[in-house]
Amino acid sequence: MLDFFLNFPIHSFFVHLPIAFILFCPFLIAFPLFFVREKRTQKSFFQFIAIWSLLQTVSVYVAMYTGEGERERVFTRIAHLEKQGEMKPLLKKLSKNHLELDKENFVQRLQAKAKSHELAGERVFWVSFILFGVSIACISLGGRSRRRVFMQYLSFLLSCFLWILCIHTAHLGAKLVYQFHIGFLR
Repeated sequence: MLDFFLNFPIHSFFVHLPIAFILFCPFLIAFPLFFVREKRTQKSFFQFIAIWSLLQTVSVYVAMYTGEGERERVFTRIAHLEKQGEMKPLLKKLSKNHLELDKENFVQRLQAKAKSHELAGERVFWVSFILFGVSIACISLGGRSRRRVFMQYLSFLLSCFLWILCIHTAHLGAKLVYQFHIGFLR
């Protein structure tokens, strides 16, 4: 919403921070899990990972929030172009490198891609939130108990799954930018 009022697409700025957090997360979790055997050091690492996953979850939320503003901006622009009768020249310009696009087909496909990107972003948020909870559980369980080891391995598996979800969500966002040329519609 904020980018709608500033007339600056801040979603593209804020979306790269959670990608960086998520891409480093499996490596941060793997290090104490597989290479550190001292309990105190391992607990310190998981405290750092809990802070990391909190920052990661907050940055994913900010990216989702700014994405809603970007979606609103794009569809407001499309409505304005349709009202002014300028949609056909834009589609002609956009379809030079792609198949011929008609107005209805373009808007429906854009809405479907935007919705799938939005849903993928929400999945990333919820898995990141669960990872934060699991990392807190890793800290709260004392010693080298089986439950703590299980939670540590679970956090590693969740971070790998989150990595895959992040790549998928970024790919859907890139499709919006490069296939549908969202930059023209801002």
